[in-house]
Formats: sequence, C-alpha cells, structure tokens
Amino acid sequence: MRTRIGLVFLMALGAAGLAAYLAFGVVRDRGPVAIQATEAPTAQVVIAARDMDVGHVVTAQDVRLAAWPSQILPEGYSSTPAEVVGRGVLTPLKLNEPMLSGKLALKEAGGGLPIMIPEGERAMSVKVDQVTFTVANRVDVNTRLINGAIVVGEDFPDLPGRNLLRIREPRTAFVRVMSLFYREEDHPAGVHPSAVVAAGAELGEGVSIGACAVIGEGTRIGRGSVVSAGAHIGRGASIGEDCRIGPNAAVMHGVRLGDRVRVHGCAVIGGDGFGYVWADGHHLKIPQMGTVEIEDDVEIGCNSCVDRATLAVTRVRRGTKIDNQVQIGHNCEIGEDVIIAGQVGFSGNVRVGDRAMLGGQACVADHITIGEDARIGGASVVTKDVQAGETIWGFPSRPMAKVLREMASVARLPRLLARFRDFASRLAGLEERVSFLESGGEKSAPST
Repeated sequence: MRTRIGLVFLMALGAAGLAAYLAFGVVRDRGPVAIQATEAPTAQVVIAARDMDVGHVVTAQDVRLAAWPSQILPEGYSSTPAEVVGRGVLTPLKLNEPMLSGKLALKEAGGGLPIMIPEGERAMSVKVDQVTFTVANRVDVNTRLINGAIVVGEDFPDLPGRNLLRIREPRTAFVRVMSLFYREEDHPAGVHPSAVVAAGAELGEGVSIGACAVIGEGTRIGRGSVVSAGAHIGRGASIGEDCRIGPNAAVMHGVRLGDRVRVHGCAVIGGDGFGYVWADGHHLKIPQMGTVEIEDDVEIGCNSCVDRATLAVTRVRRGTKIDNQVQIGHNCEIGEDVIIAGQVGFSGNVRVGDRAMLGGQACVADHITIGEDARIGGASVVTKDVQAGETIWGFPSRPMAKVLREMASVARLPRLLARFRDFASRLAGLEERVSFLESGGEKSAPST
C-alpha cells in the first residue's frame, strides 16, 4: 500500500516538473510579458487658488487649473480661467474649491452690492452731503422696483390695479427717474491717431479727442471734456471742464466756453457776423474783430450759429438752452436760463433778459430789447421792445390778449359781411322809397 502511494507521488511530481519545463520554454520563446496599470481619465477644472468672499471679482491670480476625474466632474464647472475671470462671487469660496457657474455672477453684473441684493431690487450709488450723512463720499442705497409704476400729480384720480407715485411736480420727478437709467456714450480719454493737435494746445486730464478733430495752437481744453470726430477748435479758443463738442462742430478762434457747455453737431460758435457797407459800387465787408463767450451749462443745438461780435463780445449767459438751427447775430447778449426754440433768428445787437422764452421761427429785428420773463410766440416778428413779463405773438408781434381778440373778430367776419350786405340792400330800398315820396309820387311806387 505504501509502495503504491509513493509511486503516485513520484508520478505527480514528474508531471509538475514537465509542466514547469514546458511553461519555461513558452515564456523563453515569447520574451517577457509587460503588465500595464489602467489609469482613470481626467479633465482640466478651474479651482480657487485662495479663499474668496462674497462680492469679490475674480482675477487671473485667484484661480488655477487642476486635473479632475472625468467620472465625477461637478455640474457647472469651468475648463478655462477666462470663463470665470471678471465674475463676482455669490457664495464664499475656499482654497481648491471648483469655480462653479452657480456660485458666480454674470460678468456684466460686476461685484459688490449689485450682485448681493435680492431679486426685484436695484442698487445704485447716491452722492450724499452733510444734510444726510457722510461715509467717505458716497453711500450705497437700495431702492425697490415697483412694477409698472406711474408718476402722477397729487390730484390725479385713482386707477385700479396701477401703482401711482403721487408727486407735487411729476414732470420734474419723471425726468430725474429717467436720469437713473440714462447713460451717455462712452468717450475714452486720449487723442485719436487721426486727430491733429497743435503742439501748443493744452489738454486737461481725461480729455477725449475724436477722429479727424483739429485742435488749434494755443487752445485750452478743460478736464473731462470731449471733442467729437471732425470737430474744429480754433486757435486760442478756451473750453472749460466737462464740455461736449459734437461731431463736425466748430468753435472758432478766440472763443471762450465755460464749464459743462454742450455744442451739438455742426453748430458754429464764433463765425463772422453779417456786416457790410455800400462803398464804391459794391458791398464792403466789415471786419468782425470781436469774440463769443458762452457761460456755464449752456446747450446749443445742431446747426445753430452764434456769430462773433464786430468789436466787443457776443454773449450767451449761464443755463440758456438753444434748439437746432438758431441764428444769433453779432453783438447779441442772451440772458440766463433763456429758452430759444428751433429756427429762431436774432439780428445784431439784440438784448434778451433772463428766463425769456422764444417759440420756434420767431424773428427779432436788430437793436431790440426783450425783458426778463417775456414770452414770444412762435413765428412772431418782433419789431419793437418787449416789456418784462409780457407775452406777445403775431406778425407784427403785439400783446397776446389783443391778438386773440383780433382773431376772434376775424372768425366773425363772414357773418358780419352777410349782415352788411343785407343792411346795404335794405338801405338801397329805403333810399328809393324816399326818392319816390320826395318826387310827389309821380312815378310808380317802388317795389318792396
């Protein structure tokens, strides 16, 4: 029995040795077998390079790229820094945390207070003074939006289902509300490569000179002013701070503009006055050696002209507003806060008092004086002085009450004419009857 068991063991050992020999031969013939490790796929994910608080605007230094397993990519991840740079942080971010879109504001939202306020509210920056309180120079204020609000006067009737904002002066309030949403065209500071600026011109901080503009020798342009494309600023002209000179407008040599003056496109300030004398059989031009002065906060519309004085100054005083296509002749003096509508024409040496108003196409003869707070109706022809506070209209202009009475009378003329003709017919019949009676009735009686 033991002999049989030993024989089986020897046979198994021999078989194992034979198998090992054969396996060694196969491996030897095929060469070494490489064993490769399997790696999980990854993707590039933008992560925070440092902690960031709410309201912070992300910069390129705030983020970096890191390999992230593709099987567990977080929702809303970013793969390039450009996708997150410039966006505000909505929730606090920790070091190495993925920069997810749900935790960042849109780029146009910026940072700070505007991205932290609740939906349905608006943030703005309001200047403060000692009457309120001073925290640095400005304070952030929240103002809740009212859906479909209407600005009305205090005595306006109720409108069911409407939000009414009752204001003592609704028109003024509405303009101020509009200013919260109005944004002027952006004018980057600097000189356009195609502009021509004389070496002796003096440009203040933040001045913007547009394409093909020409700035003459000795010109001074104040801080923050804008000279638009194609505009001409003549030799020795002076422009104050925060002015706007429109495209193709001209501020001629020696003209002086105050602060915050607006000259719209194609207007000409300081062109020659219209003056000639008849000599030797032709019109001899009178040299226009004066200048023009435009005071602070004046606005001059498109294609309007303010002529320079013959010897002294043509002057437009503070706060006056001039519409399009207005002509102001040489040596005129326009007072403060005057309103001049489109196509009004002033001959030379006209004087206009403060707060006067002139309707469109009114014409003012030379050497006329218009008093303070006077009102000139549209298309009027002013040939005589106008007293302070007076309202005139017509051609020729005359007091408004008189014009209205005259117009009412004109409206009655057809009826009055018909009655006149009836009276004339009756009178002719009476004259004929009287003539018959005076003749002793010798003729046949007149028909009636």
